[in-house]
Amino acid sequence: AVPIYSLFGFLRPSDDDMDWAPEMLDFGERCAEPCVDFSKAIAIAGLLHIIHNSSSDLGKSMSCRDTVIQQLQHVSRLLRRRESKTRLMESCFNDPIGKHFHAEIKAFQCKLHTGRWGSVAACILGVLGLETVLQYGWDASKYKNGRVLAGHDGDEANPFGVDIAVVDGAIKSEIFWARLKMLESLAVVLQKCLAWAEGCPCHSNLEL
Repeated sequence: AVPIYSLFGFLRPSDDDMDWAPEMLDFGERCAEPCVDFSKAIAIAGLLHIIHNSSSDLGKSMSCRDTVIQQLQHVSRLLRRRESKTRLMESCFNDPIGKHFHAEIKAFQCKLHTGRWGSVAACILGVLGLETVLQYGWDASKYKNGRVLAGHDGDEANPFGVDIAVVDGAIKSEIFWARLKMLESLAVVLQKCLAWAEGCPCHSNLEL
């Protein structure tokens, strides 16, 4: 049990007229100081854990999950990492029209943790927001300074930890974008659940 006055520092013993909690009796006498007992609350998982656990097996029912996650991971690395992002803007978006997209590319910060659907959801929405931009400007040859795409091994295939062949195949694939749009509905639901769990319904105007 935790004494109320130590838990809530703004309370003072003089606040006896305020009904903060029911009286706790000890053998028929009032306790020296009211206490709060959190022992039973420890066994209850937090809402964020509940949301994660309820969504952790979603991928098992999706035959395309591993492929999409791999493609999404490398596309997000390309857009998030400073070195690859700079190279992308200087090589593929250096024309007058492409330069208008620099602000959107710079704003991308999604980092994909494959084991967390909240992270996957944020990445799906972030990459979808740049679909038109990437389809307009992406050019693997320009990105690699005009050199032909190498295989999957070696630094030329994976500069900055980004597999250019995977990125090129994803951005040019209608199936990749279709799968992301299919997963968008799930991503929106998960993000709303996370926003509700992290917000306070009593003090916010959060609308789901």
